[in-house]
Amino acid sequence: MEPEDNPDALPLSIVLGRPVRSPQGEFLGKVGDLIVRIGTEAHPPVTGLVLRTGNRDYFVSWQQVQSALAEGIRLTSARVDLRPFARRAGEMLLARDLLDHKVIDIERRRVVRVNDVLLHSEGSICRLAGVDAGSGPIFRRLGLTRVLGFLGFRPRSSPLAWNTVEFFASEVPVQLAVSHAGTAEMHPVEIAGMMEGVSLRQRHEILGALDDETAAEALEEMSPEHQADLVESLDSERAASILEEMAPDNAADLLADLPQDRAREILGRMEPEESEEVRELLQYPEQSAGGMMTTDLVAVPRSFTAGEVLDYLRRSEELPQVIHDIYVVASREDQRLVGVVPLREIVISPPERPLGEIMETEFIRVPATESNREVARMMARYDLLALPVVDEQGILLGIVTVDDAMELLLPGEWTKRFPRFFRS
Repeated sequence: MEPEDNPDALPLSIVLGRPVRSPQGEFLGKVGDLIVRIGTEAHPPVTGLVLRTGNRDYFVSWQQVQSALAEGIRLTSARVDLRPFARRAGEMLLARDLLDHKVIDIERRRVVRVNDVLLHSEGSICRLAGVDAGSGPIFRRLGLTRVLGFLGFRPRSSPLAWNTVEFFASEVPVQLAVSHAGTAEMHPVEIAGMMEGVSLRQRHEILGALDDETAAEALEEMSPEHQADLVESLDSERAASILEEMAPDNAADLLADLPQDRAREILGRMEPEESEEVRELLQYPEQSAGGMMTTDLVAVPRSFTAGEVLDYLRRSEELPQVIHDIYVVASREDQRLVGVVPLREIVISPPERPLGEIMETEFIRVPATESNREVARMMARYDLLALPVVDEQGILLGIVTVDDAMELLLPGEWTKRFPRFFRS
């Protein structure tokens, strides 16, 4: 039942406000809304209508509907349940809960506004066929279709089948069983874009469908303002679980935007190892190299051979997503940075070759106190993908990656276009 293949689909906006009559044509009231029970069906049936008489609403079962046309609805009986209408769990009101609300278009991976709801009749059964996100329904509801036709302008319709959209149950005052499985399978960049286009409550709903790793990746793609608002409103345990999956520098940047008490609470719920890395980064000013750097890197002692480095990488349970260089320190006890080796050189070198023969000892490094703009200029000038950060004794503290540097030199929209390969 694809709406675009169904020219007989009846728009909800045409039905709303139409008269409801008895079999003899007696006026009983107007259509206030239509009721659908959400379940497992791709196109759920309409189970009833809300009959509006004056300022009161009554329920009429769809089994009492003899015909439903654009002109109105005729019932099989004039007998109506006179108890005030009260919705039950699992029921969605199409006008109140869906019309003019936002839904997720799974196929086109976007958030759209529902400008009309499409219905389809199969004998005595009426089903929810889909929604229309085009401009056509807006002009029709404003009564401008004929005027626009006279001017030669034909408003566009954009019908979407109901089984290709996901709606937000958090906007409905009763419990509805809604799955966001389609959204959860999208790329984190797409998920982030959609979350920035919906309300905070709806962001929570999307986030609830994501595992911690996907949630962290999506969160990293959002603007700092949206990140902070969302994490501040999360349950502390969930917030900590998500931040543990983020790169330490990104987690530190996010926590720095939160009230101190809230940041401390979330840090206290994180695993000790992850929280310690983030705490170390939070001690540096945001506008410094220390505030830009990440501790997500690979450092090995100078005594290693090329083969031992590769064995170390294979045994490591957690590694950076992208490894450009291996950082060489004096020893396990002495973490002074003494050299840098491109990973490629280690891979092509004989396994027994010492790092001391491969590593570059003349390399650029910056102190943790260096300004972030100077760091960015240096990386751009020397075409660096990463720049090591050291303290006054030359001890390796972390690295600044190219994506963080470019955020200072390029407009925000350009940094979002960076391939994931270059981003921490």
